[in-house]
Amino acid sequence: MEKNKSLITEINSDLDNLITLVLDENPSIMGINIGTHEGKLLANKFRNDIDINLKEERITSASVSLLSLSSVIMDHTLNEDLIYNIIEGKDVVVISMLMKNISIVAYLNRLSAGLKGLDSHIKTLKHFGFRISAFVETSQLLQEEIFVSIKRAIPNCKILLIVTREGLPIKSDSSFFEQLMSGRISALYQISGILLTEGKMEFSIITGNKQSIIIHELPMDRILCISVPDTDEKKLGSYIITLRSIIEQQSKKSNKT
Repeated sequence: MEKNKSLITEINSDLDNLITLVLDENPSIMGINIGTHEGKLLANKFRNDIDINLKEERITSASVSLLSLSSVIMDHTLNEDLIYNIIEGKDVVVISMLMKNISIVAYLNRLSAGLKGLDSHIKTLKHFGFRISAFVETSQLLQEEIFVSIKRAIPNCKILLIVTREGLPIKSDSSFFEQLMSGRISALYQISGILLTEGKMEFSIITGNKQSIIIHELPMDRILCISVPDTDEKKLGSYIITLRSIIEQQSKKSNKT
Protein backbone atom coordinates (compact mmCIF):
# COMPACT_ATOMS: atom_id res chain seq x y z
CA MET A 1 0.00 0.00 0.00
CA GLU A 2 2.84 2.40 0.86
CA LYS A 3 4.56 1.56 -2.42
CA ASN A 4 1.36 2.30 -4.35
CA LYS A 5 0.90 5.59 -2.49
CA SER A 6 4.46 6.63 -3.37
CA LEU A 7 3.95 5.71 -7.03
CA ILE A 8 0.72 7.71 -7.41
CA THR A 9 2.27 10.72 -5.63
CA GLU A 10 5.25 10.57 -7.98
CA ILE A 11 3.00 10.36 -11.07
CA ASN A 12 0.92 13.36 -9.96
CA SER A 13 4.10 15.32 -9.30
CA ASP A 14 5.35 14.54 -12.81
CA LEU A 15 2.03 15.63 -14.33
CA ASP A 16 2.16 18.86 -12.33
CA ASN A 17 5.68 19.56 -13.63
CA LEU A 18 4.61 18.95 -17.24
CA ILE A 19 1.65 21.34 -16.88
CA THR A 20 3.90 23.99 -15.32
CA LEU A 21 6.28 23.72 -18.28
CA VAL A 22 3.45 24.30 -20.79
CA LEU A 23 2.15 27.30 -18.81
CA ASP A 24 5.62 28.82 -18.62
CA GLU A 25 6.09 28.49 -22.39
CA ASN A 26 2.58 29.71 -23.29
CA PRO A 27 1.54 32.86 -21.39
CA SER A 28 -1.87 32.89 -23.14
CA ILE A 29 -2.82 29.63 -21.44
CA MET A 30 -4.28 30.49 -18.03
CA GLY A 31 -4.86 26.95 -16.79
CA ILE A 32 -4.89 23.26 -17.70
CA ASN A 33 -6.94 20.42 -16.24
CA ILE A 34 -6.15 16.73 -16.87
CA GLY A 35 -8.55 13.91 -16.04
CA THR A 36 -9.43 10.34 -16.87
CA HIS A 37 -12.24 9.19 -19.15
CA GLU A 38 -14.21 8.42 -15.97
CA GLY A 39 -14.22 12.06 -14.91
CA LYS A 40 -11.56 11.64 -12.24
CA LEU A 41 -9.14 14.53 -11.73
CA LEU A 42 -5.47 13.65 -12.27
CA ALA A 43 -3.77 17.05 -12.12
CA ASN A 44 -4.41 20.72 -12.81
CA LYS A 45 -2.84 24.13 -12.43
CA PHE A 46 -4.33 27.61 -12.89
CA ARG A 47 -2.78 31.04 -12.91
CA ASN A 48 -3.89 33.44 -10.18
CA ASP A 49 -5.54 35.80 -12.68
CA ILE A 50 -8.22 33.34 -13.81
CA ASP A 51 -11.60 33.02 -12.12
CA ILE A 52 -12.94 29.46 -12.36
CA ASN A 53 -16.66 29.25 -11.63
CA LEU A 54 -16.74 25.46 -11.51
CA LYS A 55 -15.26 23.61 -8.57
CA GLU A 56 -11.97 22.12 -9.70
CA GLU A 57 -13.13 18.54 -9.15
CA ARG A 58 -16.18 19.18 -11.36
CA ILE A 59 -14.22 20.56 -14.31
CA THR A 60 -13.08 17.06 -15.25
CA SER A 61 -16.51 15.43 -15.21
CA ALA A 62 -18.08 18.38 -17.05
CA SER A 63 -15.37 18.36 -19.73
CA VAL A 64 -15.61 14.59 -20.31
CA SER A 65 -19.39 14.93 -20.64
CA LEU A 66 -18.95 17.75 -23.15
CA LEU A 67 -16.46 15.72 -25.19
CA SER A 68 -18.58 12.58 -25.01
CA LEU A 69 -21.65 14.39 -26.34
CA SER A 70 -19.59 16.21 -28.97
CA SER A 71 -18.10 12.91 -30.12
CA VAL A 72 -21.56 11.33 -30.48
CA ILE A 73 -22.85 14.34 -32.46
CA MET A 74 -19.87 14.24 -34.84
CA ASP A 75 -20.15 10.50 -35.32
CA HIS A 76 -23.92 10.34 -35.79
CA THR A 77 -24.28 13.41 -38.01
CA LEU A 78 -21.05 13.60 -40.01
CA ASN A 79 -19.47 10.18 -39.43
CA GLU A 80 -16.35 11.97 -38.20
CA ASP A 81 -14.09 11.49 -35.20
CA LEU A 82 -13.93 14.31 -32.67
CA ILE A 83 -10.61 16.18 -32.55
CA TYR A 84 -11.37 19.05 -30.15
CA ASN A 85 -14.10 21.33 -28.81
CA ILE A 86 -13.79 25.11 -28.49
CA ILE A 87 -15.97 27.37 -26.34
CA GLU A 88 -15.49 31.14 -26.61
CA GLY A 89 -16.68 33.54 -23.96
CA LYS A 90 -16.17 37.28 -23.55
CA ASP A 91 -12.69 36.99 -22.06
CA VAL A 92 -11.87 33.27 -22.05
CA VAL A 93 -11.49 30.53 -24.65
CA VAL A 94 -11.84 26.91 -23.47
CA ILE A 95 -10.27 24.17 -25.59
CA SER A 96 -11.12 20.55 -24.71
CA MET A 97 -9.59 17.38 -26.15
CA LEU A 98 -10.27 13.70 -25.56
CA MET A 99 -7.04 11.74 -25.99
CA LYS A 100 -6.57 7.97 -25.85
CA ASN A 101 -6.37 7.75 -22.06
CA ILE A 102 -7.13 11.24 -20.78
CA SER A 103 -9.16 14.39 -21.22
CA ILE A 104 -7.55 17.84 -21.38
CA VAL A 105 -9.17 21.22 -20.77
CA ALA A 106 -7.18 24.41 -21.35
CA TYR A 107 -8.34 27.93 -20.42
CA LEU A 108 -6.90 30.68 -22.62
CA ASN A 109 -6.97 34.46 -22.44
CA ARG A 110 -9.11 35.29 -25.48
CA LEU A 111 -7.32 38.52 -26.38
CA SER A 112 -3.74 37.24 -26.24
CA ALA A 113 -4.67 33.83 -27.69
CA GLY A 114 -6.31 35.54 -30.66
CA LEU A 115 -3.13 37.48 -31.41
CA LYS A 116 -1.12 34.29 -31.76
CA GLY A 117 -3.95 32.30 -33.32
CA LEU A 118 -5.83 29.33 -31.88
CA ASP A 119 -4.29 26.91 -34.37
CA SER A 120 -0.92 27.31 -32.68
CA HIS A 121 -2.40 26.60 -29.25
CA ILE A 122 -4.33 23.60 -30.57
CA LYS A 123 -1.11 22.11 -31.94
CA THR A 124 0.63 22.76 -28.61
CA LEU A 125 -2.17 21.09 -26.65
CA LYS A 126 -2.29 18.12 -29.05
CA HIS A 127 1.42 17.50 -28.62
CA PHE A 128 1.10 17.94 -24.87
CA GLY A 129 -1.92 15.61 -24.80
CA PHE A 130 -0.13 12.83 -26.67
CA ARG A 131 2.77 13.05 -24.20
CA ILE A 132 0.49 12.93 -21.17
CA SER A 133 -1.66 10.13 -22.61
CA ALA A 134 1.40 7.99 -23.32
CA PHE A 135 2.77 8.77 -19.87
CA VAL A 136 -0.48 7.76 -18.16
CA GLU A 137 -0.74 4.58 -20.26
CA THR A 138 2.66 3.35 -19.02
CA SER A 139 1.85 4.19 -15.40
CA GLN A 140 -0.36 2.39 -12.89
CA LEU A 141 -3.09 5.03 -13.02
CA LEU A 142 -5.32 3.21 -15.50
CA GLN A 143 -5.28 0.11 -13.32
CA GLU A 144 -6.85 2.19 -10.57
CA GLU A 145 -9.88 3.17 -12.67
CA ILE A 146 -13.22 2.20 -11.18
CA PHE A 147 -14.33 0.50 -14.42
CA VAL A 148 -11.36 -1.86 -14.22
CA SER A 149 -11.99 -2.57 -10.54
CA ILE A 150 -15.70 -3.27 -11.04
CA LYS A 151 -15.15 -5.51 -14.06
CA ARG A 152 -12.65 -7.46 -12.04
CA ALA A 153 -14.85 -7.74 -8.94
CA ILE A 154 -18.26 -8.08 -10.67
CA PRO A 155 -17.58 -9.70 -14.07
CA ASN A 156 -21.25 -10.52 -14.67
CA CYS A 157 -22.46 -6.90 -14.70
CA LYS A 158 -23.93 -5.88 -18.05
CA ILE A 159 -24.53 -2.15 -17.81
CA LEU A 160 -21.67 -0.04 -16.51
CA LEU A 161 -22.16 3.71 -16.68
CA ILE A 162 -20.89 6.85 -14.96
CA VAL A 163 -22.81 10.13 -15.30
CA THR A 164 -22.80 13.57 -13.73
CA ARG A 165 -25.49 14.46 -11.20
CA GLU A 166 -26.97 16.72 -13.87
CA GLY A 167 -27.51 13.67 -16.09
CA LEU A 168 -24.65 14.07 -18.58
CA PRO A 169 -22.80 10.89 -19.65
CA ILE A 170 -19.16 10.51 -18.67
CA LYS A 171 -18.28 6.92 -19.52
CA SER A 172 -20.30 3.93 -20.68
CA ASP A 173 -19.60 0.25 -21.21
CA SER A 174 -22.96 -0.87 -22.54
CA SER A 175 -24.93 -0.87 -25.78
CA PHE A 176 -27.66 1.33 -24.30
CA PHE A 177 -28.22 4.81 -25.67
CA GLU A 178 -26.16 6.43 -22.95
CA GLN A 179 -27.52 9.98 -23.28
CA LEU A 180 -31.09 8.80 -22.63
CA MET A 181 -29.96 6.44 -19.87
CA SER A 182 -27.87 9.16 -18.23
CA GLY A 183 -30.79 11.54 -17.88
CA ARG A 184 -32.99 8.85 -16.36
CA ILE A 185 -30.32 7.81 -13.86
CA SER A 186 -29.88 11.42 -12.77
CA ALA A 187 -33.67 11.82 -12.40
CA LEU A 188 -33.86 8.68 -10.26
CA TYR A 189 -31.00 9.97 -8.11
CA GLN A 190 -32.66 13.37 -7.61
CA ILE A 191 -36.12 11.94 -6.87
CA SER A 192 -34.66 9.42 -4.41
CA GLY A 193 -33.00 12.29 -2.57
CA ILE A 194 -36.34 14.09 -2.29
CA LEU A 195 -38.05 11.01 -0.83
CA LEU A 196 -35.32 10.45 1.78
CA THR A 197 -35.86 12.34 5.02
CA GLU A 198 -32.14 13.18 5.27
CA GLY A 199 -32.11 14.35 1.65
CA LYS A 200 -29.05 12.68 0.11
CA MET A 201 -29.17 9.26 -1.55
CA GLU A 202 -26.28 6.86 -1.06
CA PHE A 203 -27.53 4.07 -3.31
CA SER A 204 -30.71 2.78 -4.91
CA ILE A 205 -31.69 -0.66 -6.25
CA ILE A 206 -34.22 -1.25 -9.04
CA THR A 207 -35.27 -4.91 -9.16
CA GLY A 208 -37.13 -6.84 -11.86
CA ASN A 209 -37.97 -10.52 -12.27
CA LYS A 210 -34.44 -11.67 -13.08
CA GLN A 211 -32.15 -8.65 -13.02
CA SER A 212 -31.45 -5.56 -10.96
CA ILE A 213 -29.92 -2.12 -11.46
CA ILE A 214 -27.81 -0.51 -8.76
CA ILE A 215 -27.30 3.26 -8.68
CA HIS A 216 -24.59 4.50 -6.32
CA GLU A 217 -23.14 7.93 -5.71
CA LEU A 218 -19.46 8.57 -6.52
CA PRO A 219 -17.02 11.28 -5.41
CA MET A 220 -16.61 14.40 -7.59
CA ASP A 221 -20.38 14.76 -8.16
CA ARG A 222 -20.74 11.61 -10.22
CA ILE A 223 -23.21 8.71 -10.23
CA LEU A 224 -22.44 5.05 -10.96
CA CYS A 225 -24.97 2.67 -12.51
CA ILE A 226 -24.48 -1.08 -12.96
CA SER A 227 -26.82 -3.98 -13.75
CA VAL A 228 -26.50 -7.47 -12.28
CA PRO A 229 -28.35 -10.73 -13.13
CA ASP A 230 -29.62 -11.18 -9.57
CA THR A 231 -32.67 -10.26 -7.51
CA ASP A 232 -31.82 -12.05 -4.26
CA GLU A 233 -31.55 -9.55 -1.42
CA LYS A 234 -28.41 -11.12 0.06
CA LYS A 235 -26.61 -11.17 -3.30
CA LEU A 236 -27.59 -7.57 -3.97
CA GLY A 237 -26.27 -6.67 -0.53
CA SER A 238 -22.94 -8.28 -1.39
CA TYR A 239 -22.75 -6.19 -4.58
CA ILE A 240 -23.31 -3.02 -2.54
CA ILE A 241 -20.54 -4.02 -0.13
CA THR A 242 -18.20 -4.67 -3.08
CA LEU A 243 -19.00 -1.32 -4.70
CA ARG A 244 -18.53 0.53 -1.41
CA SER A 245 -15.16 -1.11 -0.91
CA ILE A 246 -14.00 -0.14 -4.42
CA ILE A 247 -15.25 3.44 -4.04
CA GLU A 248 -13.67 3.85 -0.58
CA GLN A 249 -10.33 2.50 -1.82
CA GLN A 250 -10.34 4.94 -4.74
CA SER A 251 -11.30 7.85 -2.50
CA LYS A 252 -8.45 7.07 -0.09
CA LYS A 253 -5.95 6.92 -2.97
CA SER A 254 -7.24 10.22 -4.37
CA ASN A 255 -7.00 11.91 -0.96
CA LYS A 256 -3.42 10.72 -0.53
CA THR A 257 -2.36 12.42 -3.73
